Amino acid sequence: MPYQLPSQSNAVHAAPLPMLRPLPQASPAHRATRRRRTLAGVLQRVVTGTMRRVLRGLAPVLSATVVLASNTACVSTNATLLDVAPSARRAPVPVEQVRIYRLASQVPGRYDELALINSEGAHGMTNEKKMLESMRRKAGELGANALILEAITEPSAGAKVAATVFGVSAERKGKAVAIYVHADSARPM
Repeated sequence: MPYQLPSQSNAVHAAPLPMLRPLPQASPAHRATRRRRTLAGVLQRVVTGTMRRVLRGLAPVLSATVVLASNTACVSTNATLLDVAPSARRAPVPVEQVRIYRLASQVPGRYDELALINSEGAHGMTNEKKMLESMRRKAGELGANALILEAITEPSAGAKVAATVFGVSAERKGKAVAIYVHADSARPM
């Protein structure tokens, strides 16, 4: 006799199945304990702990590097010495004593030109103040007690856009003449 499917009338009615309840979620502490027991958990703790120790040790070095980079790498300044007699070479002058003049006519007296100062820095990483400070520092190292500014040029709008899009640098540039103003020849103001 062929197999017959039970019909509704002769089917045995079983009790309905109880509703399945979702499993309770493990508490964070329980999950952490379970993770610690696995090989992945052990490796995670070792790597995490090692990285923390390495980063803690590198933190002072990295912060010092960032500070130095932000103070020095933003502006590059060089000088071209003019044909100055060796007897006219001067001792270094503190940066605070180096004055800045916009025009040669503003210089209060007789002066000697010591060097041409060129300065440049990335537009996004520097400003005019940093550029002028860098030029003053270089002039002071050469024994100049003043600067006559020639120009500070900004990059064009196109150069700024190209710098942003292509990741190239848009340079801000400055030029000045390092001079030594003789104290005995000051003009009356």
